[in-house]
Amino acid sequence: MRSRPASFVAALSVVTTASVVFLVTSAAAQSPAGTPAAATADAPSWNPPRTPDGQPDIQGNWSQQGLSILSFGLEDGPSAEHQTIGGQTRQLNRPSAVVDPPDGRVPYQPWAAVQRNAVRDNHTNLQRRNQVDPQDRCFLNGATRFFSVGTFQFVQTPGHVILLSTFAHSYRIIRLDDTPHVGEPIKLWQGDSRGRWEGNTLVVTTTNHNDKT
Repeated sequence: MRSRPASFVAALSVVTTASVVFLVTSAAAQSPAGTPAAATADAPSWNPPRTPDGQPDIQGNWSQQGLSILSFGLEDGPSAEHQTIGGQTRQLNRPSAVVDPPDGRVPYQPWAAVQRNAVRDNHTNLQRRNQVDPQDRCFLNGATRFFSVGTFQFVQTPGHVILLSTFAHSYRIIRLDDTPHVGEPIKLWQGDSRGRWEGNTLVVTTTNHNDKT
C-alpha cells in the first residue's frame, strides 16, 4: 500500500447533518511544467488514477504533516498550556484547520458550543464527567472529528469508500448509493454516511450522529 501525504481538505459542519468534502489531490504528482498537482487538481486536463469501478483512486496511507490538531484547537490552535499538556511541538499563530466556512469557525449548534466550551475551559479542573473530552476516554471521534488525530488508510471497493484510523481502531464506511439512512431514533458514534463523486471530489453527507463526541 503506497503512502501519500494528507493533501486533501475536509470541510466540517457540526450540525445534525454533517457534509464533508474531500478535495482529492496527490502531492507526489507533478504537472508537465513541474507545478504541484495540488495547484492543478481542478484543471479539466487532470486525470487521476481510477479504481476498476471508475472512482478516482484515493487509496493509500495518509498522515497529517506538520499540523498537530488537538480537540480543543481545531479553530484557533492549541494554547501554549494545551501544547505542553499534550506534549506537542509549539505551533503558535497556527491557522485554523477549518477551511470551509471561510471564516475558519465551526458552525456549532448552540448546545454543542456550550459543551465544547465546557470541555475546553475545565480540562484541568474537572467537575463533571461530561467535561472530560470523549477522545481522552478513547471513545470514537465521530464523523466531524475523525481526522483530528492519528493516521489513516483509505480503502475503496465497488460502491464504498472506507476510512480506517489508527486512533481506537476506528473506521467509517461511506456507501456510494442512494439507499435511505437508518431510522431517526438510531444514533451512531460515526453517524451514517452516504457519498457521491462530483468529478474528482467526494461529497459525503452524514446523519444519525449521537451527542457524545
